[in-house]
Amino acid sequence: MNPAGWTILLVLTGCEATKDADTGAGNAASDGIEDTGTAGAVTPEPEPEPIALSLTLPLPAVLDPKLPGATAVSVAWALGGAEDCAATLTIDNGIGQRRTLDPAALEAEWDGRDDAGAFFDTGTATVALAAACADGREAVETGTLSVVRLGPASIDLHGDEDDGAVALAFHKRSLFETAVSPVGDRAEYRQNPAGALGSALDTDDGLPRAPVPLWADPDVPPWADGEVSQHNVPGAFVAETGMAVTVQMGETAVSMARSVAIGAWGPTPDAVPPIRTVLNGDPVDAAMGPGAAATVPIGPAPATMGRHIQTLAWSWEALGTDGAWHPIPGAIETQHVVYTLAGSPALLDGTDVGKAPAIPWIGVLENTASILEGVPANASDVLTALRNHLFEHDYIVYDPGTGAYTDFEGPYMYWDNITAQLSPFLDRGAGLSLYCHSMSCMLSALAGNHGVFAEQLVLGINFNTNHTRAAGTTEWRRWSFNSHSVVSPDDGGTIWDSSVALDGDDDPYEEPIDEIMPVAMDGDEYMWRLTYDDIEIINQGLCYIE
Repeated sequence: MNPAGWTILLVLTGCEATKDADTGAGNAASDGIEDTGTAGAVTPEPEPEPIALSLTLPLPAVLDPKLPGATAVSVAWALGGAEDCAATLTIDNGIGQRRTLDPAALEAEWDGRDDAGAFFDTGTATVALAAACADGREAVETGTLSVVRLGPASIDLHGDEDDGAVALAFHKRSLFETAVSPVGDRAEYRQNPAGALGSALDTDDGLPRAPVPLWADPDVPPWADGEVSQHNVPGAFVAETGMAVTVQMGETAVSMARSVAIGAWGPTPDAVPPIRTVLNGDPVDAAMGPGAAATVPIGPAPATMGRHIQTLAWSWEALGTDGAWHPIPGAIETQHVVYTLAGSPALLDGTDVGKAPAIPWIGVLENTASILEGVPANASDVLTALRNHLFEHDYIVYDPGTGAYTDFEGPYMYWDNITAQLSPFLDRGAGLSLYCHSMSCMLSALAGNHGVFAEQLVLGINFNTNHTRAAGTTEWRRWSFNSHSVVSPDDGGTIWDSSVALDGDDDPYEEPIDEIMPVAMDGDEYMWRLTYDDIEIINQGLCYIE
């Protein structure tokens, strides 16, 4: 019997050897060998060094690789304890797109494309750093990036808490057909869904669509029969009134790898960190997802007349894991034509009588933009610039015998209404010659389009003029008129005459002649310089346009 823990010694005669009953270890004392008590012990192997991996992703962990000017984002990593191990570094999105990076570099720039050169689809991209060793050790470190698609689908310019915005219209349906077409409720800028896949952001091959260029034709709209299409058409504002813009984000992108429509923020937009739009350097809103809209003031309209280019710089920021907003690389610039008006349009509404509505024409504003550039937005300066434009124009000749470009209803001079045939006038479709009633109606109509009230005044009757020089001529002469017409914003208190220049000396009937232009001229002085005969206003009012 051997109770547990006991050692039994066996003594073998003749060899004097002993043996431990439990372990069987030999006893070499009788052989003269020192017994150290360590026979058969094994030194343990050291523990393998652990694999230490770390990833450093950009802030924010969001990118739109299709944005103009977008730069690659930086991914950095570290590998410790993996000297004899194989490492891999990949970016995958779960639908077959992969970008393989060199793990030995320890830092790389990713441009949002896969190994085949196609842009990654929108959604989550997983960055994976992995190490596998021959001794069986393995380690993986992962992080995520959000690939999104950003950009405006529409931009609407309008007034900011006041009524400064002015509706505009195109005056032709085609190059050969006059038919006034108001811009109406359309946003001035519309990146209309295009192609079979209906994306406002990408073409059907997955490439980014460029910002909508300015519509170059001031006469004919980019749509037909009311159809809303892609366009970037002008807006108008009364000088120095507040302007605002409402922007709506695009909702649909296109997969470059699969040629299918996809969400602008991928299949799970709620997984994307909050993103806010930045306009001209200022944040627009706390967060704006696909299809969302926001309204932002953009300052006062220009103080001077003419055509102005409003540039809007759109960029975006995303909320980082550090709780701060960080810029997403890239930006979009859109450009918008804005015309300045001196006041609300001063036009007759002719819709009930087959004439044009009381809406300024883009063609008129563009036709006169260069001569109004820098002109202060007040009635006197605008009327003077427009009067000089007509009087000094290379393709206008005053001819009292030519009644082109106007028609009237009622008796001559005492008409019930008179219409400026403004659309053919812009093309000079009926020639270069105009009589005074056409010249005055054109000046009145042009002024009304620019927000200046200027009635046509008919003066008469049957009188002889002092020395005058007609528009488009160099000769000074006296005329025998049955009537003459001019414009005035104040019932004849001040007068602008676009047909003739007058003699400005003390005797306008006789030579010598000291030329003076009848612009903002006192009404009584104008009458005296025009004729020594007694004349008066016999008719007045605005002209219809068509």
